[in-house]
Amino acid sequence: MDERETRLTTLALKVLQEGPARVPSLHDVQLADAVFVLGEDVTNVAPMLALALRQSVRRKVMTIAARLRIPEWDDAAVREAVQQERGPLFIATTSSTKLDDIASETYRGAPDDLARLGFAVAQALTNEAPKIADFKDDEKALANRIAAALKAAERPLVISGVSCGSEAVIRAAANVAGALCTDDRKAELCFNMPECNSFGLALIGGESINSAFERMVHVPSSVIVLGKRSLSSSRSRQG
Repeated sequence: MDERETRLTTLALKVLQEGPARVPSLHDVQLADAVFVLGEDVTNVAPMLALALRQSVRRKVMTIAARLRIPEWDDAAVREAVQQERGPLFIATTSSTKLDDIASETYRGAPDDLARLGFAVAQALTNEAPKIADFKDDEKALANRIAAALKAAERPLVISGVSCGSEAVIRAAANVAGALCTDDRKAELCFNMPECNSFGLALIGGESINSAFERMVHVPSSVIVLGKRSLSSSRSRQG
């Protein structure tokens, strides 16, 4: 990873290790009853997670069907009973996503705008969160609606990541998840990473690729490559 991705991944790992929120499995995501996506095009970076989110918005649908004693397998009857009703899913990203069709509300903005919305949601959840000044009335109203839906949920979930390249977005997501955690409820916090082993590299204290190159140039040493077949070895086999 480059310097920026290394810094952001390390920050996300620190948030998960030191914060009160739980890290969800894909099954946990399916069971979430209110979701706030901050800064991530989930379908683009984590398609299996996107599928789990599509299943999560049906939790409220299934609750309505169960109250009416309609079996889950009777799809036509379920659709007739619930109409367009869905579980709360709020998506705040820099551009449109393929999950927008199931979202309760969407918000578009630059990374700094997304972070401000996240901090505003955290502020709406607890007075201990940092205050946001000069926030537009419509954005403040949106933040209040997101906070109300998350606060009313039994299994609230916050999803963010490093795609925006913004530390503020990661910290905002952490603040929202932290504000949702109480003695009798633990919110869930999921960070999308640039590569499948990004968190693994951060866990073992790995540095950026730039640091590796600098060390190779200035400090005589051996290089051990894990999990990758080098181009030179491939060519030697072909020869």
